[in-house]
Amino acid sequence: MEKIRIREISWMDWRKLAALFQGIFPELTTKEISHYIRHYEDTIAVAEASEGIVGFYQFTPRIGERTAWLNYLGVLPSHHHGGVGSQLLRDFEMRAAQMGFRQAEFDVLQQNQRAIRFYEKHGYARSHPVDNKFRYRKTLTVNVHAAGDPQPARTRPYLARVGRRVLYLMLVGLSLLFANH
Repeated sequence: MEKIRIREISWMDWRKLAALFQGIFPELTTKEISHYIRHYEDTIAVAEASEGIVGFYQFTPRIGERTAWLNYLGVLPSHHHGGVGSQLLRDFEMRAAQMGFRQAEFDVLQQNQRAIRFYEKHGYARSHPVDNKFRYRKTLTVNVHAAGDPQPARTRPYLARVGRRVLYLMLVGLSLLFANH
């Protein structure tokens, strides 16, 4: 089995990641992909093999619910059945748990039987249908030293990033206010 490294994205990955997004999820528009990469960079990690990026995940923190909502987990077809998806999923779970989230949750299209088998094999429970999707969830536990677990991607505190953005917007607003006086 090829050695896979899971890591946080960097700005140099954006084009490759956008192409990967489009290849795995062709129903997404370029605008949607750009939005996810720009606004959720702190919650995207990539799987890197010798030939480059071969998979990724992206999640959205639901702070009030203490839930990490997994929006996307994708692996290139050439790397299916090689353990890349499992490594990405374990990294997502560890990262979310380390950030203080108590559960992971997401929807899977009812016709996506391969994904349903994958998530159920990894301990996710189907809770209820939503439109043409099944909702899955799992309680997260922090166990970062378990044998065989991959090293989690470096985690920048999500709330600190949000706080910096709010502070920046406040400073810009104040500077505009004083510039007009």
